Amino acid sequence: MANEMVRRGGESLAKRNESVVKKHAKKSVKHAAKKAAKHAPKKAAKHAKKSAKHLKRDKKSDAALEKAFHHLQRAAAVISLIEKDAGGDLRMLLSQGVEIYSVATDSVTKQNAKSALGLLRAAEHLAMAGLYSAREKYRPAAAPSGALEPEGFAELRSRFSKVTVVERKGYGGRVQSMGLELLKRSEGADHDPHLAWELRMAADGLCLALEAGL
Repeated sequence: MANEMVRRGGESLAKRNESVVKKHAKKSVKHAAKKAAKHAPKKAAKHAKKSAKHLKRDKKSDAALEKAFHHLQRAAAVISLIEKDAGGDLRMLLSQGVEIYSVATDSVTKQNAKSALGLLRAAEHLAMAGLYSAREKYRPAAAPSGALEPEGFAELRSRFSKVTVVERKGYGGRVQSMGLELLKRSEGADHDPHLAWELRMAADGLCLALEAGL
């Protein structure tokens, strides 16, 4: 009998405990649900604000990558026409530009987008300069005076003077030297404004890449 009382008492206590646990669990779930519902709008707004800020921050990089892609396609199209005559510098610019562009498009932060833009812009204009050089003997007439604005040279020279303060080594040093050489060649090609403009724009692209930290 004693054993039976203990058993019944245990069962009764177990039922009471189970009831209390269920009741407490139900209350906890209800409380958690109310709390979550209360803070959900704030969290959603905070997350939306954060996302908007992230998108705003990347807008410039997206624009730079779109332009870089445009220059990449044009450069590749021109180089495919003059492949046998394309120099090592031109191939190097396209190859390095594509590599940096690929890294930038795969990166969440889209770093180096401007460096890719600068190199690929330079590759496109240098390729076009190659076409203009090749058609030299077919040029039917001389250009009118003042066809190329001299102010553009002065501005670009000023930008180069700022980026050449820091001595670069390796690839950056090569790009720096190449940019200055293209600017010099552009100034000397005043007899052919189209060629001069392409060379100047190629130098401008390299200057942009250096300004972006290449």
